[in-house]
Amino acid sequence: MRIETESFVAGFEQLLAANAADADWMEQVATAFETAGSGAIADSMLNGLFIQYAAPIQVGLNDIGTMSAGQLKVWLGNGGTARLRELLTQSGLDPVATAMWWSGLGHTVEPATGKVIVSEEQHLLIDALPDVIGNLNGVTATARDLANRKKLLQMYDYWTKYREEHGGEIDEGSQEGMVNKVWESLYDNDGKEKVGDTDDKSSIFQLVSFVPLDRGRGSDTGYGASISVGDLDAAKHLTYQLPGLDTTVRKDMAAKALQAADQRLDQRRFASRNGIDPDRIAVVAWIGVEPAQGMGVFSNDQAKVVGPALRNDVKGLNAVHQILDNTAMTTAVGHSMGSLGAMEAAKTELPIDNLVLVGDVGAPDNVTSVNDLHLNPGGTVYRGTYDWDHIAEVGHGLGWQRKSTEDPGFGAVTFGTDGTTAPDGTVENPTKTHDGQTGGKDGVYGYFDRGTESSSNQAKIALGLSDQLTNVKR
Repeated sequence: MRIETESFVAGFEQLLAANAADADWMEQVATAFETAGSGAIADSMLNGLFIQYAAPIQVGLNDIGTMSAGQLKVWLGNGGTARLRELLTQSGLDPVATAMWWSGLGHTVEPATGKVIVSEEQHLLIDALPDVIGNLNGVTATARDLANRKKLLQMYDYWTKYREEHGGEIDEGSQEGMVNKVWESLYDNDGKEKVGDTDDKSSIFQLVSFVPLDRGRGSDTGYGASISVGDLDAAKHLTYQLPGLDTTVRKDMAAKALQAADQRLDQRRFASRNGIDPDRIAVVAWIGVEPAQGMGVFSNDQAKVVGPALRNDVKGLNAVHQILDNTAMTTAVGHSMGSLGAMEAAKTELPIDNLVLVGDVGAPDNVTSVNDLHLNPGGTVYRGTYDWDHIAEVGHGLGWQRKSTEDPGFGAVTFGTDGTTAPDGTVENPTKTHDGQTGGKDGVYGYFDRGTESSSNQAKIALGLSDQLTNVKR
């Protein structure tokens, strides 16, 4: 047998390193036994020691849950962070399995409020991979908010320093513009976290998804952000608001968060009158994914991007609620092109209780009635009617090959949006504009403006008060 000098020396050095690692590992095990004294040492403690010093490639997600916070910190620092990213970004990761795994890391829940308290182990993973944990379906909204805010702060500080050093104008269409708009939605001018508004100091804001624009990827799709007004983990009634065409995070996020806050206020108003806990309500301004712009309001292509993303988010939230033993009524409200995205999601399966269409532009491909939409058992499709909305009218068949949801055969329960029978005698005409701007402009209100017939009826649906709808036809 021939042994080359160079290979022998290199191999001998590797052998010494391996022996040193083994010696270190055995010392840790011996220390554990010594600590245990004459009593029986717990299997979980030994498992944690084995995994802590194992090669990262040998560690799976379930193994991570056996480590203490101290062991996990060592493992992450010894190459575990890269392995964790690999495990959590693999394709086909099931949100139900993820929810079970994340729960096994030890969070607690306040019984009275439903508030989730993040564990030390979970905090370590958030600090290690905020960009992954913040967008991982199956992780609690509380933890995702912590992770996404950490990532947002890092990026905001970077772009603030960059602008101070380079000057010039901010490009709204850039990553910098996106980061600034999300920041504006969550923090005031002094950098203090926003809590509610002048009419509702009880609400909190959760950044439940945050995938910043990255032009280096060579794609204009896949990024987005969503903000929940109200505690999404604790909510007993929760609503997703899907906006219309050409809505972007870097242009519209702050306005959409205000819309969500307005809807939550309307829901709280009706909840208090009907014996429903007004604090267990959440409304999500959902721009979870931005399709490529310029598709056109009558194209189904945008819906085919939005639909699967919404479905995945809802399934992830349902998995979290199941683990938290929280039963909630879930509603999705689609405005204009957003209604196509919601229906596209429901073509396969959208596990919600109510699907609401306002200012919709007809139904997507292969949907001719509510029977083609698959919600939770007993779920209902609602549609807001209007006297005037040119864009929606064109979408309902004036030269376009798309099923009209105005057709009684479509089968949706209809309700009014024009304001003539708004609550408390309030008349805010017209609430039939297509732009949906918050707060009204020159006496013109949108579908999501607070106190309008449209917003009030949406609130009643989300709370299970469909018997109180105005201008209803079933």
